[in-house]
Parts: sequence; structure tokens; C-alpha cells
Amino acid sequence: MAKRKPKHLKTGTKKAGTGNQFGVLLERMDDKITLLAEGQTAFREEVKVEFGKVWDKFDSIDGRVGSIDSRLYSIDGRLDSLEQEMRSNFKTVFEYLSRIDGEIAEIKMMLENKADKQELAAIERRVARLEAELAECKKIIAAAKKS
Repeated sequence: MAKRKPKHLKTGTKKAGTGNQFGVLLERMDDKITLLAEGQTAFREEVKVEFGKVWDKFDSIDGRVGSIDSRLYSIDGRLDSLEQEMRSNFKTVFEYLSRIDGEIAEIKMMLENKADKQELAAIERRVARLEAELAECKKIIAAAKKS
């Protein structure tokens, strides 16, 4: 089937006012294009405003992150200082305890050398025997005085 052209567009026929209709159509298109352009301009302005707000928020967040970052550096420095101080204190305490340990070992040696345990036991046995003999002598002297 062949396509048919609308009557007013058929070749060879001219209608009165066709130029006017085309002008009206162009005016409508021009109005709609202008409206579209105005909408695009308003949209761009709104996007700029919103982008500015987002950028301001980003700057605010960036400032807070910078503040947090500087605080972390400060804390890191204090922790390093504290670590060095603790290492120094532990070293001092370790050296002090080592000296005490050495002194205790020396005192033990001196005590062991002062009194030989076997000799001390022998002396204690001798003193006990002498005390017993002394007690016997006292009895004999007391009996002799009575008689």
C-alpha cells in the first residue's frame, strides 16, 4: 500500500494562511525553547547554590579532620615521650634490683662463712655437755656443804 500524504501537504496545492500557521508554530516552538532554556538556567543556578553548600560542608569537615589530625600528632608525641620515660624508669629499676640481688648474694656468702653449720652444732653439743657437768659439780658442792 502506498502512503498517502495529508491533503494540505499535497504537492501543487497551496492553502491560504499556511505561512501564518508556520509562524505561529515557530513562535510556540520559540516560547517552549525559551522556557526550556530558562528552566536550564534556573537549574544551573540551583545546582551552583547546592554545590556551594556541599563545598562549605566539605570545608567544615576538612577543618575538623585537620584539627583531629593535629590532636593525633600531639598525642603521638606525648606517647613517644611517655614511652622513652618508661623505658628509662624500667632500666633504672632493673639496675637497682640487680644491685640489691648482688648485695643479697654477698650477705649470704658472708653469713655462710661466719658460722660453719657443722662447727656450730659441735660447739652447741660441747656447751650442752659443759652445762650438764656444771650442774653435777653444783650438786656435789651443795652436798659437800650440807655434810
